[in-house]
Amino acid sequence: MPQGELKANSGQGVDDQARFLSQAIHDLRTPLNHILGYAEMAIEDLESDAGENGVVVLSSLCEGARSAALQLHHFSVQTSESCSPADLMGFQAELRASSADLRAKVTGVKQIANTSEPVQQALHKIYLAVDSFASAAEIFPAPAKPEITATPATTELPRTRIEPAPLGQVSGEAARPKGRRLLVVEDDAGNREILCHHLRRQSYEVQSATNGAEGLEMLRQYPFDLVLLDQVMPVLDGIGVLREMRQDPRLKGLPVIMISGVDEVQIAVSSIEEGVEDYIVKPFNPLILNARVKALLERKQLRDRELQRTAELENAFREIENQKRISERLLLNILPGTVAEELRSKGSVDPMYFEDVTVAITDFVGFTRTAETLSAEELVATLHEYFTGFDRIVKRYGLEKLKTVGDSYIFVGGLPVRSPSHPVDSLLAALEMVAFVQRRPATDPLARWRMRIGLHTGPVIAGVVGVEKFAFDVWGDTINFCSRLEAASEPNRVNISERTYTRVKDFFQCIPRGKVKTKDKTEADMYFVEGILPNLATRNAAEVPEGFKRRYQVYFRTEPHAFPAAFPDRES
Repeated sequence: MPQGELKANSGQGVDDQARFLSQAIHDLRTPLNHILGYAEMAIEDLESDAGENGVVVLSSLCEGARSAALQLHHFSVQTSESCSPADLMGFQAELRASSADLRAKVTGVKQIANTSEPVQQALHKIYLAVDSFASAAEIFPAPAKPEITATPATTELPRTRIEPAPLGQVSGEAARPKGRRLLVVEDDAGNREILCHHLRRQSYEVQSATNGAEGLEMLRQYPFDLVLLDQVMPVLDGIGVLREMRQDPRLKGLPVIMISGVDEVQIAVSSIEEGVEDYIVKPFNPLILNARVKALLERKQLRDRELQRTAELENAFREIENQKRISERLLLNILPGTVAEELRSKGSVDPMYFEDVTVAITDFVGFTRTAETLSAEELVATLHEYFTGFDRIVKRYGLEKLKTVGDSYIFVGGLPVRSPSHPVDSLLAALEMVAFVQRRPATDPLARWRMRIGLHTGPVIAGVVGVEKFAFDVWGDTINFCSRLEAASEPNRVNISERTYTRVKDFFQCIPRGKVKTKDKTEADMYFVEGILPNLATRNAAEVPEGFKRRYQVYFRTEPHAFPAAFPDRES
């Protein structure tokens, strides 16, 4: 090296000089990696062809390349703290000696004859790599990125262009069985080919990318099990690719081996901090590389299995929760919410006494005669239409459906949650049911049913009976008397008892019927309900009348649950 160039370099800042030497060492390692890689590839093929002389020559060349690589390593460790001009000159002398040794040993490569085309290609690239190392050693520490694509004048071997293998295929040999899929991201063509060759010999599917941006795009398009990532690359370097991967939920768990021509501790530490699983310095030992790749793939396989088991468990838990919700919905369709909760927690429900509830029983007039004129399908569909509407009405007013018996629909207010407004709420719901039936005639004119409703307020006993099919029901004289009120009503009318009347008379216009004889031959005071009181009825469309709302708030200290959009038509 000219003394003037050495002085100029020694005058650089510490950081600039460190980067300068790091790049120079990286550029020297690249041809050494080519020598070792292609020599090992050629030895593998020569051994199968019993080429003993060629194996000896190439093994000697490998020893020389490893010795030069060890020199590079020692110098790199030494210069991580300081480097004087004398250190540079001494190391350049060692490089020249190594270069001369490699040139002497590579002359024996010409004597290897009668080999296959793949071996000839490998020998040709070994020649180029030795020449590139010698050129880099001569100009050290000036930065140089040796290329091995140009054929030196000293070589007489032919050159053959090696195209990268398509995804899932192996270039220059028969396609191997499909296995774990690996991606090699390396900008140097020789390093890329050597890596792919070693990995394909282990029956891996290997695809390669020439820079970080291309590799990242391939990772996002295709599934891979492992990435071998060069650190120094154009467009996007290895650390940049790694950061992008760790921010992508689909790629953050993919194992990465960083392969670098620089063995500085800080660079290795930075790579590991960014998330690489392993760090290998070029030139790499194929056995160590294979062992680390195998270990990472096995670790990933275990992690994938664990993730699969976790996903299966999560799906199972979701299905259990879904089935639980379905069961709860079915249970709530049978039982009130508080009763269902007691049944779940205790396994049974204690009988409950309610001193004040309002029971309503409906019945379709002439149902038996109409049923004889309809098919079973038409009959069930019509009942379903009406009872579904009743279910919605009962829910709107905060009431509880008890059951249906034939064409009879029974609901109750003030149970299981006690509420002082239950007589008014139950009567509003009953009036809306009559209006619903009037305005929803069935398609068949014979099925234009009319309905009677009876309401009575009083005490009941409630509970759950049965063990195979739970049923929530109420018992007592209140139920029996309500049934008589329904039977004594008239089509499309709501008939209430005197007790219920005393609870709703401040809200509804009622017509006294006097003493009415019931089915059991007793007489009782009954009332037909026409609608709400006229002085409470003024309202805008689709709103609760202000007078009715204000009185409801005064009596019950709460807002009305709902209000009928229309009341029964008395002329129907």
